[in-house]
Amino acid sequence: MSVKVVILGAGGLVGARMMEDLVQRSTFGVGSPDGPLPLSKIVLFDMRDISADLTDKQREDMRVSCVAGDLTDRAMLDMIFAPDGCTRVTVIQLAAVLSGYAESDFELGMKVNLYGAIGVMDALRAVGDKLGTPCIYLFTSTDYVTAYNATNKENPTNEESFRLSPVSYGIQKACVELLLCDYSRKGFVDGRVGRLSAVLGRPGWSNSISWSYTGIFSQTLEGKDFECPGPFPWTGHSHAQTCATMSLASCTWRVRSKATTSGTTASCSCPHAHSRWLPYGRRASRSPRRREWRPLAM
Repeated sequence: MSVKVVILGAGGLVGARMMEDLVQRSTFGVGSPDGPLPLSKIVLFDMRDISADLTDKQREDMRVSCVAGDLTDRAMLDMIFAPDGCTRVTVIQLAAVLSGYAESDFELGMKVNLYGAIGVMDALRAVGDKLGTPCIYLFTSTDYVTAYNATNKENPTNEESFRLSPVSYGIQKACVELLLCDYSRKGFVDGRVGRLSAVLGRPGWSNSISWSYTGIFSQTLEGKDFECPGPFPWTGHSHAQTCATMSLASCTWRVRSKATTSGTTASCSCPHAHSRWLPYGRRASRSPRRREWRPLAM
């Protein structure tokens, strides 16, 4: 018995961190009485060829293969999800059209974020039928799925919270969450949802709605000043919770390894790093001493 792991969207920052972790593993948990199984194959899928991004150790690992293609191409999904002699297949989807692009290009957001995820579930369902057991599908969602209403402001949000995102990205992710619950209830896939907050750490501009605060970090890491563009939905001494990139990969492992019962999904909305935000109107300095941000220990 062995497991094949496929990462969809491996070329992003979280995917890169996940690759670092995967190649160090000889076994991989599948959330069942079988326990961790030998990790025989690792497929890194992205819209671009990421083979040049791999470290020497990753290139030398015979289990690792890189595939470039279209997430919405069913033939491509059938190829990368093929068990190739493994008894279990686990898919982790990081790939998505970011919030800003999903808002400005509605059709593209729907194609990738909604219909793309449905295509992944349908392809995995077919693989599970052949293997005789549902495949694990870890879908990375977002805290944008929840409504910014009075109830959610006054109470911690979780998978029970009211969903009505004010942006297309959040709506598309929420639709997949609900469908994933139904696919799991029917035994088509073994679904889990990991709601990740904003990803901080990679320098450069991002067309994300969270840019108003992620830019505080990413721009100053490039040595640039960053002017906070507007008021934040929190005031005074409150702390905004974010996930550090190294913790995001660890978070997804925990969600993936949770055993789930029929008709449920394991959900994780647990940011591990905290940062105190600059007040509105203050400039994030590009001085070296202020660029050395590190997540706090758990």
